[in-house]
Amino acid sequence: MSSNADIRPVLRDRVRGGRGLGLAGVLGVVRSHGGATGVETVAREPERALPAQESRPTGTVLVADDEEAIRGIARAALERAGFAVLTAADGRECVEVLRQRQEEIDVVVLDLTMPILGGTDALRELHAIRPDLPVILSSGYTEEDVTARTDGGGAVGFVQKPYRPSALVASVRAALGG
Repeated sequence: MSSNADIRPVLRDRVRGGRGLGLAGVLGVVRSHGGATGVETVAREPERALPAQESRPTGTVLVADDEEAIRGIARAALERAGFAVLTAADGRECVEVLRQRQEEIDVVVLDLTMPILGGTDALRELHAIRPDLPVILSSGYTEEDVTARTDGGGAVGFVQKPYRPSALVASVRAALGG
């Protein structure tokens, strides 16, 4: 590559369009060519404060995501909203947690792209264990792309990453009928 400036417009257009390379993909391509990346953010409307924890428990959520930071953000937001939270670092662990604790899990938030067992296969295995289990898919891809990749797959909802904590809580509440 002759210069960083040569790739900037291409990457910017691919990332902004909501299709093509995700940030992790861009980082991998750029690093493989000995380059570095920078990030510019666009000012967003500030996140509204989530309501304080409700006095009654609202259910147990299993969050499966291979990114520790995402699991931490999800846990904090959901616990603040009154949910008990279990986590899994990959699809296989998610399926095992469900097998062990299926009676207490009310909903699963499942990343689509994970190591060991991807989200699509994990979704199939989760529903083999508990066909009635509400599953919300989470991905950096658009909802349309995810639906095409999973043929719907029995998921009851979708939350696009990076998501706001309030959007995650709203998706979980909607999946539980609240």
